[in-house]
Amino acid sequence: MKIKELLSASVKKLQGYKVNEVEHSIKLDDNSSPFEFSQKLREKWLKKICNLKLNRYPDSTPQELLNLLAKLNNCDISNVSLGNGSDEIIQYLIQMFINPSDKILIVTPSFAMFKIVPQIFGVELIEIPLIPTKTDWLLNMPNILKKLKSAKLVFLATPNNPTGNIFPKKQLLEIIEKTKGIIVIDEAYYDYSSFSYRSLLSKYNNLVVMRTFSKVFGLAGCRVGYLLADSEIINYYNSVRLPYNINTLSQKTAEFVLENIDEIKNNIAVLMSERCRLFDELKKIKTLQVYKSASNFILFRCEYAEELYQYSLEKSGILLKLFKDAPLENCIRLTVGLPKENVEFLRTLNSFLKLKGA
Repeated sequence: MKIKELLSASVKKLQGYKVNEVEHSIKLDDNSSPFEFSQKLREKWLKKICNLKLNRYPDSTPQELLNLLAKLNNCDISNVSLGNGSDEIIQYLIQMFINPSDKILIVTPSFAMFKIVPQIFGVELIEIPLIPTKTDWLLNMPNILKKLKSAKLVFLATPNNPTGNIFPKKQLLEIIEKTKGIIVIDEAYYDYSSFSYRSLLSKYNNLVVMRTFSKVFGLAGCRVGYLLADSEIINYYNSVRLPYNINTLSQKTAEFVLENIDEIKNNIAVLMSERCRLFDELKKIKTLQVYKSASNFILFRCEYAEELYQYSLEKSGILLKLFKDAPLENCIRLTVGLPKENVEFLRTLNSFLKLKGA
């Protein structure tokens, strides 16, 4: 039997997301936090999880975690729900709102799952390319506003991944005002920037804000995301959400992080300082085109990007994110690491540039 012939038409066309799993000693490619729990926190965490009853199903609606998230975001518990990472939240929102003839609007380049998940469901995408400048990536507002009326669901990320920039608040407010369907703002990296759209949820009942524990909270391995929205959206979301989508270990670890958030805040300050230092050092190199960043990573372009990627990996065991396709051809995304990791990257970069005579 030829299995391929039985696949849905959308899955036949799908090119899945590929994780670059290569040996490395310094991981600067996936925007996750470089900070592990301190020894003191690790001991407290182990005490919290050591008596969990793993023979039982997890709490389907973990009240303690939801209460902590409501307190963190200054909202009611009825405005919060959970997902197994942002990927699952995107999937559920599509299942909730999209009929076969509906369309989804995204900008490109942006978070890969904005494109991949709709393709799995065979949803037609309206893709509006960003406009690259020497230092930034701009929204094509005329095209977005023109196509907006055709979209049932809109996905935007700010700060945007992989470009790192924030979009002007005035422009996003105009998009929110003129969206007739559901607009989702992905704020995976908002802790590293200066503005959140959470405060607008009471004004716009069609607005959804996505967050994740995978970045600033340092829990990429636990796969915990959450959304903030009008209580009516949350009620419908919970009706399609699978009952045990967040496992017990992840629930309790997320609770633990929120109960010990002060250490996380210290990590944010370190990463933002390191981002500024890396940005300043990269800007000194005339052969690099460095883009603005309001996140925990920096995107830069150079004609020898693939050589630099290979050199960093082979010489120092540093894994970077390399892009080969337009509009990101010859681009590298550098995740901000620990201070010592960033020093090693700069040392490796300077060594490479000497070899190139650049």
